[in-house]
Amino acid sequence: MKKARTLIALLAVLAICIGLYIGARMYNSYLDQKESDEASAATVTVIAMSDINELTWNNGTETMTFTKSDDTWTYSDPAFPLDTSYPEAVASDLGSLTAVRKMDEPADSLSAYGLEQPAYTLTAVSGDQSISLMIGAASGANYYAKIDGQDAIYTISSTLITELQKNLLDMAEIDTFPTLSETNIQSVSLAAGETVLNLQKSTATTESTTDDSTDTAASDTETDTDTETDTDTVTYEWSGMDGSALSSENTNLSSLLSTLSSLEFTACAAYGTTEGVREEYGVDSPVLTLTVSYTDDQDAVQTMTLAVGSTDSAGDYYAVLNHSATIFTMSEDTVTTLIGLSADS
Repeated sequence: MKKARTLIALLAVLAICIGLYIGARMYNSYLDQKESDEASAATVTVIAMSDINELTWNNGTETMTFTKSDDTWTYSDPAFPLDTSYPEAVASDLGSLTAVRKMDEPADSLSAYGLEQPAYTLTAVSGDQSISLMIGAASGANYYAKIDGQDAIYTISSTLITELQKNLLDMAEIDTFPTLSETNIQSVSLAAGETVLNLQKSTATTESTTDDSTDTAASDTETDTDTETDTDTVTYEWSGMDGSALSSENTNLSSLLSTLSSLEFTACAAYGTTEGVREEYGVDSPVLTLTVSYTDDQDAVQTMTLAVGSTDSAGDYYAVLNHSATIFTMSEDTVTTLIGLSADS
C-alpha cells in the first residue's frame, strides 16, 4: 500500500513537470510570435513592387534607362556591355523598399529635406504600374525620400543610394583574358616602339620506365612480381626569332609568363568606339602590341591580341582586347613590365 502511494505521488509530480514544460514551450512560442508581430508592425513599407521590367534613374550626373526582357537587363544603348547585376540589385532594393521612419505630415517644406530638387530620381515600371521615388538630403546615415504624388516623407537606408551613385561606365562588364600559362601558350609576339620580341615554344616528351618489381616471401613460398611503369615527362623549350634557344632559367622569360598569366583590365573607359575615338585613346597607334597564340580548353588554337594606347590622368593605360570596340584601362605596372621585357630582350 505504501509503495502504491509513492508511485501515485511520483506520477503526479511527473504530470506536473510535463504540464510546466508544455506551458513554458507555449509561452515562449507566444513571446516569439508577439515579437515577430511587433517587428512586422514596426516595418514601414515604402514600395512593394515585383517583376520590375524597366528602371530609369538620374544620379545628378546622367540619366540612365534599363529594360528587362526574357530575364535579361539591357541598357537603352544596346552597344553598352552591361553587367546585369547592377540593375538587378536596384530592382531588388526598390521592389521591397522599407523606411526607417515615416512622416505622414511633414512640418517643413520639401526644400528642408532636399526634395524640392532631389539628388536622385528613380522610376520603376512593372507591367501597367509605374512609381517614381525622389531621394533628397542625408539624415545621418539615412536619406530623405518621397514617392511622387504622395505627401509622406520617409527616411531610408543608404543601400539603394549606393547603387544609384554609380555612373554608367562603372556598370560595364569588364572583359576577361583567356587562361594563359606555359602549358597552353604556343607563341608570343611583343612589340613596343621599334623593339619586337618573338618567342616560339616547342614541346619535348621524354619517356622513362620505372621498375616497380617486388619480392614477397611467405612461409616456404617466394613470389616475384615484375611491374614496370612508363612515365611521360613533358618539357618546354623556348626560342627567339633567330632560332636560338632560351635557358629555362631565363628570368625575363619567367617574368613574361607570370605577367601573361595575370593580365586583367581595371575599368571601362569607353564603348562602341569609332576610329576617331580610338585615336584619342591611342589604341590605333599603340605603344605596345601583344599577340599570343594559345590552345583553349578544347585544344583549338586561338589568337589573343592586346593593343595598349595612351595613359589616363592616373597613369593607367587604355587598352583594347581582340580589336573590340570597348576600351578598358590596364594598370601602369603591368604595361611597364611588358614594355621593359620587350626592351630587355
